[in-house]
Amino acid sequence: TKLLMTTSSVYMGLIGIALSFMPNEVLETFGQEPNEILTLTLQLTGSLYFGFAMTNWMAKAAIIGGIYSRPLSI
Repeated sequence: TKLLMTTSSVYMGLIGIALSFMPNEVLETFGQEPNEILTLTLQLTGSLYFGFAMTNWMAKAAIIGGIYSRPLSI
């Protein structure tokens, strides 16, 4: 699970940073016209992805077992 959590955290971190700091460019890449609602939604989604990435990165060395680390791997 360490490899899975590491790759997941890197992938989600890159997506989170891109969505947080470049939402208009991401929208233009997918052919959408940037407006305030979509920009705010992408920035919030990016911060959520970055938060999950940080959680995965911090918990990658934890032993998955018992009741303490199981919710992090699920």
